Order: sequence, then C-alpha cells, then structure tokens
Amino acid sequence: MKKRMMSGLDYKYITAGICFIIVLTGLGFCSSAKSMYFAAITDALGLSRSAFSINDSCRFITTAIVNIFFGVMVEKYGTKRLIIAGMLSLIISSMLYSWATTLFMFYLGGIFLGIGIAWTTTSMVAVVVNRWFKENKGTVMGIVLASNGLGAAIAIHIITPIIYSSPFGYQSAYRLTALILLAVTFLVVILYKENPTSIETEEGTTEENADEQSGIEYGELVKKPYFYAIIAGIFLHMLVSVGGITTPHFTDIGLSPSFVAATLSLMVIALAVFKLLSGFIYDHMGIRVSTNICLFSVVISKLILLFITNSVSGRVLTVAYCIICGLATPIETVMLPILALDIFGQKCFNKVLGIITSVATIGQTLGTPLLYLFYDYFNSYRSAFLFSALISIIVVIIMNLGMNSSFKENVRVKTRR
Repeated sequence: MKKRMMSGLDYKYITAGICFIIVLTGLGFCSSAKSMYFAAITDALGLSRSAFSINDSCRFITTAIVNIFFGVMVEKYGTKRLIIAGMLSLIISSMLYSWATTLFMFYLGGIFLGIGIAWTTTSMVAVVVNRWFKENKGTVMGIVLASNGLGAAIAIHIITPIIYSSPFGYQSAYRLTALILLAVTFLVVILYKENPTSIETEEGTTEENADEQSGIEYGELVKKPYFYAIIAGIFLHMLVSVGGITTPHFTDIGLSPSFVAATLSLMVIALAVFKLLSGFIYDHMGIRVSTNICLFSVVISKLILLFITNSVSGRVLTVAYCIICGLATPIETVMLPILALDIFGQKCFNKVLGIITSVATIGQTLGTPLLYLFYDYFNSYRSAFLFSALISIIVVIIMNLGMNSSFKENVRVKTRR
C-alpha cells in the first residue's frame, strides 16, 4: 500500500463523535423528550389536545417530503451545509415552541422540526458513516444512533423540573434546548469535515472511488421488482408499528403507572444495547441474519402483547415484551440505512436512503391513527395487536422474498461482468 494520510484515517473517529452528539441532542432533546411538553403546553394555553397533536403530523409529513429529495440535496449542497441548516431548523423550532401562543405557531414549529430531523439524524448519519468508514459500518451506525436513548435520558432529567417549575416553565425548557443546539452547531462549524482524505491503493485509485462503483444505477434499480418489495415491506412494518399504543394499553389493563414507567425505561436501555448489537451482527453475519432477527422479534413481541394481563405472569410478560421490543426496534433506525447500502449498493445509496426513510415516515404517520380505530370499534387494543402481528408476518415474507431476489440479481450481474 502507498502512504496513508493519518489525518484521513484518524479523523473519522472525531466525525463519528460529532454525529453522536448531533443525534444525542437532536433526537434526544427535540424528539424523544417531546412528549414531556404535551400536557404542560395544552394546560397552560388551554389548547385542545387533539388539535395540538396535529403538530406531530406536521413534523412527520415534513420529514417525509424532505427525505424524498435527500439524495439530491446531499449531492448538491454536501453534508456539512445540510447538517448546519438542520441544526438551525431545530433551533428555530425550539424558539417557535417557546414563543407560540396559537396552534398555527406550533404547527410551524413542527415543520421546522421535521426539516431539522431529516437533515441531522438517521439518513445523514448513514451518509456520513458510509463516507468515512470502510469497515464495521453497521457497528458505528449502531453506536451513533444509540445516542438517541442516552440523549432522551439526559433531556428528561434536565427539562422535566424546568417544565413543571411554573405553568409556563416549558418555555424556559425550550430556550435551554435552543442554547444547547446552538453550541452543537458551533461544534459542527468548527470541527466537522465534509469528506475524508483519500486513502490511495497500490493500483493508484482511491478506496472511496472503488467503493462507489458497487451496486447499480438508480434508473436501472427502479425497474427491479425486489426494490418495490423492500419498500413495501418497510412501509407495512411502520404502518403497524404499535409503539404509540402500548403505554395506554398497559394502563387500560390495570398495570400501575410506576411499573409501566420502569418497564419503559428498561425498553429504552434495551433499545440502545440492541442498536449496537444489530450493527455488530450485520458486520459479522450479514444482512439476512441481522434483518430477520429484528423482523421475527417484531412478530414475537406483538404476540406477547396479546397475553399481557394485570397479574404476576402478565408483569413478567411485560418485561419480556420490553426486552424483545428493544431487539426488534432497530429495524426502524439502524437497519434502514444498512438495508439501503447492502441490498442496493453505493451508486444510488443516497437517493434510495431518502426514499426508504420517507416511506418509513409516511407509514409511521398513517399507522397510529389506523391502530386507534381498532380501539374505537372494539374498545380494546388487543385486536390492533393481532392485526399488527398478522401484517408483520406478511412483512417477514415480503422482505425475505425481496432480499432473496436481490441476491440472485446481484450474483447474475457479477457473473455477467
């Protein structure tokens, strides 16, 4: 090998650290801790909770729309500019929330939140890690995205006392969040580098350029049935994600609030651990094994929900659910960019990643209202869990058919070449 540029070799860890901090603050303070504000804001301003919840729809719809153009935006403006723009959007969102007195201002804050999340979290982390790391990409993505859980724990610990210090304490909490985000933005401006220094090989080509040749062009990919199978599988999975209805279900069946809170804390810890684990499994055992572990865990966790009651055995099953759900949930975060990279390749990675995350967000946006309809008709969430489990079994089949078809196609293409 010819000489290696140490700056390019070492700086990747600084870059990963910056991404870790961005996710910790961006998702941890602005997204994961967002539910802590809900009651405080609606009570202080006398707002309808159903009308206020549209704020979340504004966020998800905006993220979905922005992600459709994610690949084009990255190629045109680069990652650093988009990250800075995303951080500024999160700051604007926090300040709007702190000033808002009308629903319109909260909806506008949701739009800026959606832009900020799109340009600073899962999709952006995947692009940055893919550029800077040639090995163990899954493990690094898992570590960086696991910071969401840590950020949520820190945020809840810091902002909860501030929110409930007075009727309008939430305003101070949002302003503190904006200051924290501003400090991180300065960190990005000063330390973040757009691209790694090229590492030359003996043949005189760079590893980056060689790696970019893998996969097929986007125009050819959209003609492949397996592309739509994977997209459909991701959409259906997010459509029947039950994360938004498990807590009210636990409360409805009589589990104590303290027990529910403890188990949800366990789930957050399990999710952080299994985000790391899913990336590690992918790096060492491949996409098929890592994806199926998540998918089968999804089905098992939903079936467990059908049998949870307010009893000793029910509480044991609740703990089991939280652990298995932690193993299942990486399919919604870490595994999305890994699927895009491993199955579809480097050539169209940015475009495909944007589409996948957009489809996932649309599914999530439509899913919670859909599952709440089951409660309205049957006065119980169990029917929603059963429906969701059946759809998840179909998702397992669709995803595996898509992966198998893509593997065969890739072998055929390589043989032809």
